[in-house]
Amino acid sequence: MTTAQAISTASVLIWLGMVLAISFLEAPLKFRAPGVDLKTGLGSGIVLTPTAGREESWTRT
Repeated sequence: MTTAQAISTASVLIWLGMVLAISFLEAPLKFRAPGVDLKTGLGSGIVLTPTAGREESWTRT
């Protein structure tokens, strides 16, 4: 494996780790916030998930 391949692989794994960490931390915390019921929590997920996907897509180009 060349240095460029190693850096590329490490970058992808770091990015994937950050995305997964945010996803797994955000979901439970959203429902523990004061004043957030099930309907509000699920509604925010419907809005935020596509938005996060669009924001992350610029890194793939």
